[in-house]
Amino acid sequence: MLFAKCLPQSGAKRYAAMLSLAAFLLSACTALSIDLDPEFRSQAELFPVSGRQGLMLRQQLRFGPYHTDIVDRDWNSSSEVQIANYKSQNQRGGFRFTQRAFGENGHHVDCRSRANNESLTFGRPERGQWNWLLNADNRFDCEIGAATTEPRWHLAVGQRDYDNTLSGGLFGPSSHYHINSIHTAQGSAMTMGVIGYQISRDGIIVATLETMNQGRVWLRQDLSASEASLLAAAASALLLYEAPDS
Repeated sequence: MLFAKCLPQSGAKRYAAMLSLAAFLLSACTALSIDLDPEFRSQAELFPVSGRQGLMLRQQLRFGPYHTDIVDRDWNSSSEVQIANYKSQNQRGGFRFTQRAFGENGHHVDCRSRANNESLTFGRPERGQWNWLLNADNRFDCEIGAATTEPRWHLAVGQRDYDNTLSGGLFGPSSHYHINSIHTAQGSAMTMGVIGYQISRDGIIVATLETMNQGRVWLRQDLSASEASLLAAAASALLLYEAPDS
């Protein structure tokens, strides 16, 4: 509290109020949960996730019977160009892992991401600033294949222009799943950044995952072992992906 004592009285009060607000927001964030479809919730099994936070050296994800080998991450690259109030940002990255369950050979997952954003910034930091998005093209792609000779699956989600949602699918040789990002929490009308994903097949939700805090995964209980394993591999990829700020 030495810093607060160095402030004028009004400044100390403002600092204390900011600390109180930060504590409130932190407690609110830790209590948030994604807005889960009630019908899906009644037919799904919940798996808390471990391994998403903390030291990322030798990182491994675990939830339920599923666990990854050590995640192999590429060196991410980024560049930024700013001229007057124009800013261009480019990011590239990737990672790969093998996910297993019950001693099976598992799925090999190889992912790549890219984010390109152009914006204009108006105002001054001391008086408030706002950004006008000119262009956004963010993509996340993965190849998912079993260790056997089974056909590979392709996971792809993306964001374009002013739409802050990420959407796409998981595509196989004879079927596919829809993937949509989730931006609302239970009991809240406020729209946030990406806080989870919903995976559906033929209009039926088969998996949902939450990317806040450590993360959680819900899988329908009536899935076959092979389908559940595939969706778990896709869920791990999305849990490891860092979606761009919206």
